[in-house]
Amino acid sequence: MSGRIPDTSLVSVAVEGREGQVAPDGSAEAEALIPVIERLCRGVDGVVSVSGHMACRTDGSRPSHDGT
Repeated sequence: MSGRIPDTSLVSVAVEGREGQVAPDGSAEAEALIPVIERLCRGVDGVVSVSGHMACRTDGSRPSHDGT
């Protein structure tokens, strides 16, 4: 990263993990961000599989501060 702080409002995600299986659940501003989230999850030591329910926010809405 080139010293820039990413815009975290582009993604709202909760991640659950158990025995190496990780399940991200949430939404992203752009569909192209979903594989990035999955790669970040796979990059964590101990993660053996990633399977979740990420959706693209096509209406441009942003999550509220409480994650909804």
